Amino acid sequence: MKGDVFLLKGYTGAVFVTIDALRATSVSINGEVVNVTSKSSPGGFRQLLSGGGVKSMSITAEGVWGGGATPGTPTAEQKALRTKALDGIARDYQIADSDQVIEGSFVVTNFELSGPHGAEQTYSVTLESADLPVVT
Repeated sequence: MKGDVFLLKGYTGAVFVTIDALRATSVSINGEVVNVTSKSSPGGFRQLLSGGGVKSMSITAEGVWGGGATPGTPTAEQKALRTKALDGIARDYQIADSDQVIEGSFVVTNFELSGPHGAEQTYSVTLESADLPVVT
């Protein structure tokens, strides 16, 4: 099965604006556990607190840098995404494919540009949840 096209959108204060159609996307949902094992735990087996621990979501995405009016020139939205990697401020983002939409407050924790000689310049970005994301 081929992957869907994901759209990354950023909130402008009024609407979500498309930053890019992405080449590759990875969504990771993480949950830490709280170990409540004691000497009296049945059989000496580890016991975990149900529903305890810190949960988070990471979204890693890759796209082609440039898509502006002039080929190879980044769009204003792409430039803004790069700038947001420097300030560490949580903002609202939306990532959508044909099956689901993930929306929430995220911090851009990584931004990388690369471009091998003779090929298009690409970028990758990592968004880390700053609050409870909504999946619809």
